[in-house]
Amino acid sequence: MVSTTDSVLREGLSAHGDEFRLTLDPRLSGLPDTAHGGSVLAAFHALAGDARPQQVSGTYRKRVPLGTSLRLTVAREKHGIACELWDDAGAVLVDGGVRSAEDAPPTPTPAIGHP
Repeated sequence: MVSTTDSVLREGLSAHGDEFRLTLDPRLSGLPDTAHGGSVLAAFHALAGDARPQQVSGTYRKRVPLGTSLRLTVAREKHGIACELWDDAGAVLVDGGVRSAEDAPPTPTPAIGHP
């Protein structure tokens, strides 16, 4: 069986009461011994469960380890979900969320400089 990025990600995501546990497979590495940032955002997106175009965002506070079970909390909001990824010591590793692209604030247009 061929593993896809999505299937590898979903294998490491499980529900635990009111929150989730996320264990990122070493195949999802970015820097040595650190998860690729896109894999965390993909987990947020998977939990949103919405096929419409979406804006996914995250602020990385600390390194996200691979192969470690991490706490992932999700809160429903008016325009989407808010997510926080925690280590077992209680430190927030990543916070962010997912919202409908229709509800997302517009992306600023870069100013064009004059010579």
